[in-house]
Amino acid sequence: MHLGVRGVAMLAVTGAASGLACGNPLAVNVMTVGVTGTIVVSPMEQGGFTVKAVNRDDERVVWGSGSSSCQLGLFVRDGDGRDHNIDFRDCTSDLVEQGLAPGDSISETIVWGGWIEVAGELQTLANGEYRVYGVAGDRARSEPLLVRVQVP
Repeated sequence: MHLGVRGVAMLAVTGAASGLACGNPLAVNVMTVGVTGTIVVSPMEQGGFTVKAVNRDDERVVWGSGSSSCQLGLFVRDGDGRDHNIDFRDCTSDLVEQGLAPGDSISETIVWGGWIEVAGELQTLANGEYRVYGVAGDRARSEPLLVRVQVP
């Protein structure tokens, strides 16, 4: 069973992840999330983005429950400063706990072509540079990756 329409085919992208530590307010560097990927996208030439989360704590870190196939997410900040979920993958609805054991990591690849959903409709962002970031629920967020949207 799948949750809604979230998608386009997966595209593998490799790269080193960089991230911003967030998470447990009593500990430093408990969780890091990074995002790497294509720096120019368009509706005709989508890009692949790899989101990676790492648990640097000595205890399990949990950021929610939901799909076992889509635990990490991808967001873009538009020109008005609003964040939009740009993860349009089809995901299982098995409602598992999302988290990582001590020292573990998880990576997921998400494809995006410059579109956002507004009032239930897909719209393509205007040509320009946008900040894209990966997330592990509301537990941790990556440093932004600057991505240029080029509409032909």
